[in-house]
Amino acid sequence: MTRRFQGIALASCLFLGACATQPQYGAQDKAATQPLIKDYHTCLNQQAVAMVNGSDDVTLITRVVLRNCNDRLQAIGNYLKGRGFDDPFISRYLSNLHQQAGDSVESFILRVKSHNATPGRTSTAPL
Repeated sequence: MTRRFQGIALASCLFLGACATQPQYGAQDKAATQPLIKDYHTCLNQQAVAMVNGSDDVTLITRVVLRNCNDRLQAIGNYLKGRGFDDPFISRYLSNLHQQAGDSVESFILRVKSHNATPGRTSTAPL
C-alpha cells in the first residue's frame, strides 16, 4: 500500500467514521434474531386477522396493529443493543422492519377486504 493510499484511507476512516468498532451483523446474530422476528410477525398476523373487519379505514387498522406489536419490535432492538450495535444502526434496522411490516399488514387487509367485497364471501383467512 502506498503512502498516498494509506493517507486517503486514514482520512476517509476519520471523516466517514468507517473505522468505528461496530460489530458485524453476521450469521450468529441472524440466527438469534430470527425467533424474535418470527414472534413479531406472528403478533402482526394475529392482530391483523383479529382487526380486519373492525373498521373500513385500512390505515387506522394498520397503525393499531403495528402499535399493538411494538413491544415485540423493541425486543429485537434490545437484543441488538445488548450485542453492542450502535443506536443509528438499530434505528435503521427497526425502521426497515417496521416499514416492511406496515406494507405487509396493509396489503393483507386490502386483500381480505377485497375478497370479502365479493358477494357470498366473508373469510378472514390469509389468501
